[in-house]
Amino acid sequence: MSTNTKVRIFNTNVKTVLLYEAETWRTTEAITQKIQVFINSCLRKILQVRWPDTISNKALWERTNQILVEEEIWKKRWK
Repeated sequence: MSTNTKVRIFNTNVKTVLLYEAETWRTTEAITQKIQVFINSCLRKILQVRWPDTISNKALWERTNQILVEEEIWKKRWK
């Protein structure tokens, strides 16, 4: 299965459930950071990036065409 397909499945099945009704949450920095860490971990597994190989978060998001969780929640709030 291609990486693009895996990322699309992740976005539709995992991310939507994870961020369900997130626009109504009282989002603290700790909550958004925990969610972002989980998402980054999943994306690294999809790209098969393992320790000691490293990739920056910014490069990870660019390679998978993702935005920060905080930005995604803000977009949901303003819809």
